[in-house]
Amino acid sequence: MDRLVEANSAISDPDIIFAGQTITIPDGKRETFTVTAYTAGYESTGKRPGDPGYGITASGTKVKEGQTIACPKTISFGTEVYIPYFDDTFTCEDRGSAVTEKRIDVYMPEVEDALEFGVKELEVEY
Repeated sequence: MDRLVEANSAISDPDIIFAGQTITIPDGKRETFTVTAYTAGYESTGKRPGDPGYGITASGTKVKEGQTIACPKTISFGTEVYIPYFDDTFTCEDRGSAVTEKRIDVYMPEVEDALEFGVKELEVEY
């Protein structure tokens, strides 16, 4: 039997019928991560404006506030990651030597903002 699912409604059953086909909605993961912040500057990357690769992520994109995060290798580039603390969805576009399991680094353009953010234990959905 087909079910009509209203947009933005909670779905308790991960299988729905759409256009006569069964579609399984995968369960997202919700975990606590250590979240820090980084900049494109020397203090975070060892690069300065004018250096090759300055402001370019490991995936080849340009860093962007409110979008770019560095994730552990277990999270693929392009994965969307919702962080309720920011009430925003970011994209895994970068890596970093300090970004190990259960760590995420959020790009911020200003070093003062990154330092003020500090280190937080936050819920993350991906």
